[in-house]
Amino acid sequence: NNLNKTHKKKFPKKYWEILIWRWLLRYVIYLFDRWEIISSLKKIKENKNWHYKIFKFEKKKFIPNNPTHWFRLTSSDDWNSWIYSEILKEQNFSNFKYSNKISIKPRVKLYPKKMKKNIKWWMKFILKPFLSKKIIIQNLYFSEKTPISLKLFLNKTQNIDNSLFDNFKIKTNEKLRSNICYVAKKIKKPFEKFAIKQLAYNLPILFLENYINALKTIKNEKFPPKPKLIFCGPDQETNDPFKFYTAENIINKTKLYHLQHGGSYGTSDDYPIEKIQTNLNDKFFTWGWNSKNEKIEPFFCQKTININVKQNKNTKGVIIPIYEWNIHPNDIFGGRPRNINDINLYINNLIIFYSKLHSKIKRKSAFKFLKYNDRPFYILNNLKKKFNNGKFFHSHKNTINFLDKFKINVETVNSTNYLESFNLNLPTILIFDDQYCKLRKNVKKYFNMLEKSKIMFKNPKKAAIFINENYDKIDHWWNSKKVQKTLSIFTNNFAKRTQDPYTFYKKIKI
Repeated sequence: NNLNKTHKKKFPKKYWEILIWRWLLRYVIYLFDRWEIISSLKKIKENKNWHYKIFKFEKKKFIPNNPTHWFRLTSSDDWNSWIYSEILKEQNFSNFKYSNKISIKPRVKLYPKKMKKNIKWWMKFILKPFLSKKIIIQNLYFSEKTPISLKLFLNKTQNIDNSLFDNFKIKTNEKLRSNICYVAKKIKKPFEKFAIKQLAYNLPILFLENYINALKTIKNEKFPPKPKLIFCGPDQETNDPFKFYTAENIINKTKLYHLQHGGSYGTSDDYPIEKIQTNLNDKFFTWGWNSKNEKIEPFFCQKTININVKQNKNTKGVIIPIYEWNIHPNDIFGGRPRNINDINLYINNLIIFYSKLHSKIKRKSAFKFLKYNDRPFYILNNLKKKFNNGKFFHSHKNTINFLDKFKINVETVNSTNYLESFNLNLPTILIFDDQYCKLRKNVKKYFNMLEKSKIMFKNPKKAAIFINENYDKIDHWWNSKKVQKTLSIFTNNFAKRTQDPYTFYKKIKI
C-alpha cells in the first residue's frame, strides 16, 4: 500500500511481490535472527552487569542501490555491527557506549557490473525485431548439448539483460524514506515496528528513488508488450530488470512459468523460496518430483541433456566440492549451513572425512572451491591450514565437468551437483549431516534407500572407510543391481533423465 501511494500506482499485491520478494524474504529473516540473538541476552541473569561498546556509523551509507548490493552489505562486519547496535537501542539496553565520536563510513566493497557485449549479445540485438513476441524464455539453463533445433528455438526469444539498471544515479530522498516508514507508529509488535522503521536504511533505492527510472528504461527497451507466456529460471530471483518487465505483464494476464534450475527443491525440509515461487507462478516445472499443489508439474533435468562424461583407467581420486557461506546468520537455503555453528560443523565433517582417506587416494584427490566477492574464505582457509599438502583448485564450472578426471564425487550439501552426477550415473557419495541437511518427511524414504545402498552417509568417518574399502572396485559397486535400482528410483523423482527433450514444446502451449 505504501509503495502504491508513494509511486501513485494502483498495482495489486502480486506486482510488488514479484519485484521485492527475494529481497524482502532475506530482510525479514536476517533482521529477525539478529533481533532474537539480542533478545536472548535478556534471559541471562548477569546481563545487567554487562556493558556494550558500539560504533557510530553514517546510516545513509548503508542504503543499498539494489537487492544485490544489500545482500553484499549484510555479509559485512560493519552492517552487522550497526544493525546489532540499532537493536540494542530499540530494545532499551542502557549500558552502551560509543567507541567513536565521529560517525564512520561503512567499509563495504561494491563490485559494479558491466554489460558484456559479446557475440551472443550482438546477435540478440541485431535479431531483436525478428524474435518471438508471444513467448519470453529467460535463462532456463538447458545444456549446451541440447539438440540444435531446440537450442535455436530457445535463442529466438527475447532476453532481458541483468545490467540494464547498472548506470542509474545513486541519490536518496529522505522524505520518501520517511513516508515509507510512517506506519511504524501504528504498530505495537516490537519486531515488526523495528523492521518497518529500518526500511529507511535498508529498502533498495531501485524500489524507491529509482523506481520511475526503472519503468522508463524497460519501456525504452521496447520489449514485447503483453506476451502470452514468460518462462524463467533463476532470473526470477536475481535479475531486477526482468522482474520489472515480468511484474508489469503479469497484471496484464501474461502466464508465468518457472523451471527448476537446481537442488534443494522438493527435498529440503525448510525452503521458503520454493513455497514463494510456487505461489507466484502459474506453473512450476520440477526435475521429477510432484506434490498435491496443482501448479507443480514433473519435468526432467534440462542441465544434463546429451552430456556424456566418460571415465577410464586413468580416472583417479576423489573430488570434494566445497562452498562458502556468510559467517553471520544468513538465508534459509534448505540443506545447507546458515550460521557459524553449522559452518564449523561442516568444516569438521570435511576434516574427519579427508583425514580418514588412505594416503594413496588423497594423492589423486582435490578440493574444488568457488570464489565469492562478498564472502570470506573462512571454510577454504580452515581446510588449507589443516591440510597444507592437500590439492585445492578454483572453478565455477559444475563438478560433472571434472568427473572424467576424478573417480568419485563427494557431495556434502543438498544442492545441484549431486543431482547432476546422479542423472549422468557417475559414482557419487553423499555426506549429509542431519543438523544442516534436514529433509522433508515425504522424501525420507528415498534418502533411506540411498543410505542402505551406501550412496549416502550421515557420518563422515564411515563414508571415508567405505571409500577406502571399495576404491579399487568402485565401478563394480556403483554398477551393481542394488545401487542402480536405487539410483533409478531416486533420479526418476529428483533428477529425471530424458531421451526426448522436445517434450518441452508441449509445456509451452497455452
